[in-house]
Amino acid sequence: MSDGSSIVSNVTTMDHIIHAAASRGMDPGPLGAVRPFAQAVIDAGHGADNIARLTRHYLDNR
Repeated sequence: MSDGSSIVSNVTTMDHIIHAAASRGMDPGPLGAVRPFAQAVIDAGHGADNIARLTRHYLDNR
């Protein structure tokens, strides 16, 4: 599953948005909720996969 940008790349972007929102007193909302889940996917060895891996990981681990 390597079409598109990697989860690692997407998480880097998430981190920037979460930090920017928090530094302005804004709630990062869904990104803040998805970020730990994305880290679990990376920790499971799928960081190079595209963001669709989050769905697969969720379905496999619910």
